[in-house]
Amino acid sequence: MAGGPYAARVACLTCALEGVVTPADRTAEGIETDAYRCARGHTPLVDWSRAVPTLPTWPPSAEELEAIAHMGRAHLGIAEAPSPAERRYVTLPTGRAAYAEDGPADAPTVLCIHGLPGSVRDFRWLAPQLADARLRHPLRVIRPDLPGFGDTPVETWPDPSPEGRAAFVLALSRALGLDRPLLLGHSMGGVVACAAVRQDPGAFLGLGLLASPGLRKHSPWRRLAPRPLHAVLSAPLVGAALMPVVRRGFAALGFVGFPDAALRRTIACFAATDVAVHASHVRALELPTLVSFCADDPLIEPAILDELAAACPTGPRLRYLLGGHCLQKAHAVGLGAAVRDWASELHGNVPVT
Repeated sequence: MAGGPYAARVACLTCALEGVVTPADRTAEGIETDAYRCARGHTPLVDWSRAVPTLPTWPPSAEELEAIAHMGRAHLGIAEAPSPAERRYVTLPTGRAAYAEDGPADAPTVLCIHGLPGSVRDFRWLAPQLADARLRHPLRVIRPDLPGFGDTPVETWPDPSPEGRAAFVLALSRALGLDRPLLLGHSMGGVVACAAVRQDPGAFLGLGLLASPGLRKHSPWRRLAPRPLHAVLSAPLVGAALMPVVRRGFAALGFVGFPDAALRRTIACFAATDVAVHASHVRALELPTLVSFCADDPLIEPAILDELAAACPTGPRLRYLLGGHCLQKAHAVGLGAAVRDWASELHGNVPVT
């Protein structure tokens, strides 16, 4: 009859128009259409005449969650666009730091840490999906430039190690008066985020890792040989002669438009990163942890990302089939909805079904 045994529970279509992912249980089976009811009292009908499910229809896949989030935004008339927020500045005891801010000032905060190379621009597509006040559970979004990138001078915090940059993140959080923000790290920003949690676990409400390195080196990291390269680049004449080759190498990986200083800083940061130390930080995590990535990530092998997800504490797991390394842009809508709902759950506001 109608949807068959795999369609006993579906995502409520009426709730989906509000961007809410709510299960609806089947109340009646028909010849072509089944009737459902969700906990919010909606009674949608689903027509299964074109195709009967061959897999369970609940819970939704990451792609289906993305489609639901898009549906909700379209229903609310919200256009998808990058954040126009301009940089702001705060003075730390060691120097000036740059950041961008989106969302209501009195909302719970999410602190977004970019990768290598990177800047506040890395989260410009995700920020509105987290911060728009018309959406459920909007967040205040803080996006800093890490030292040596964007408008934060390297002199503000010279230590290139993940532990050094994590100390900068903690200092920035204190300077801005953030109260246990959700910490979100993309790519190598996830390594910094794990180090920050290790240094002060009580400073954060939860941890989100987006396309983050795992417990062993991924392919570009293995090929980079960052320590010898950093040593060569530190020699003025040889380093200057080698920079065109370095630029082409970064461009081949998709990183274009970055100044030479940012590329040099990236090599220095990689050279100061110990994967075994990062793995120990991951294994020591006790905070609720969201892990999200795309199976077609060209930089980090899916097996490494799956291992990371398995090693982290309980939290949402969003594994997209397509989207590459920058899922915070490719899947900004669905990822934003998932992070907002998760943050609300962590704050004890509205349970996430």
